Amino acid sequence: MESLTTPNSNGGSSIQLNSGYLMPLVGLGTYKLSGDQQLVDSAIYAALQCGYRLFDTAKLYSNERELGNAFEKLLPELGLRREDIFICTKFWALPAESASVEVPKLVEESLVNLKTSYLDLVLIHYPKPGPPQAENNSDAEGNSASRRECWKALERIPKDKVRSIGVSNYEVRHLEEMGHYASVVPSVNQVEFHPHFRRTDIRAYCDKQGVFFQSFASFGRQNSELLNDPAVVEIVAKHNTTPQNVLLSFATSQGVGVVPKSTNPQRIRANFDCLQLKLSAGDIQKLNTIPERGHYIRNTPWLVL
Repeated sequence: MESLTTPNSNGGSSIQLNSGYLMPLVGLGTYKLSGDQQLVDSAIYAALQCGYRLFDTAKLYSNERELGNAFEKLLPELGLRREDIFICTKFWALPAESASVEVPKLVEESLVNLKTSYLDLVLIHYPKPGPPQAENNSDAEGNSASRRECWKALERIPKDKVRSIGVSNYEVRHLEEMGHYASVVPSVNQVEFHPHFRRTDIRAYCDKQGVFFQSFASFGRQNSELLNDPAVVEIVAKHNTTPQNVLLSFATSQGVGVVPKSTNPQRIRANFDCLQLKLSAGDIQKLNTIPERGHYIRNTPWLVL
């Protein structure tokens, strides 16, 4: 996918989605940023102040209302408008028979909670109904129908309410299947991605189809085998930086989006510095040739029929 990459007003970079809208390359993941409005405000303030403009949430995170409160308070304080930020949320796929009614309700709920008149991006969080641990991986007919009806319901949402739509944790076969029912090509596929789990097949398919490849879990849940991988350590020393910034730059230097999560203002600022680190072709090659160890997140969408 040859997506347009352009600098934004805060020195970051944005890519142009197939919907025509610009999305920042680096965003703040908000998983576990909940339960304390003061904590949420502190994290969002730090993020906005240092240049983050993409904020990634989900129904699963149970923080849409707190984020909405934070945006309502902090955007004016910092001289920003709603149009200056990009909000993405996600919802679990629903049973096919309820999707046409429930998907619009979920969207309306997010609009109210996030105190906004529109959402920049809405993703189907997983390629089957319910959480990843639910015992329905092998229900090929039910899962396929769920994906189809949820997507068609998203397509029907007015564009002035949801600007772009996409998916998360979709494998190539799930994306290929969409060719039989989708009128709109997904703008984004968000998946786990790092040097130990490079998802080469999905990246290639997304590039070919014009679907932006966005990553989560760039640090592999802070797994020591990833952070202390000899190739990572070597590049850290070469650039006098941190393992986290090397792992984020591994993605951004290849045009892959990232949404690192943190509740710590200092770490939030440090993660945004990945945009200042440009790995060389040799650095990328070194990281692309180390043995893959597999996933560190419990999600196993490749098992979903």
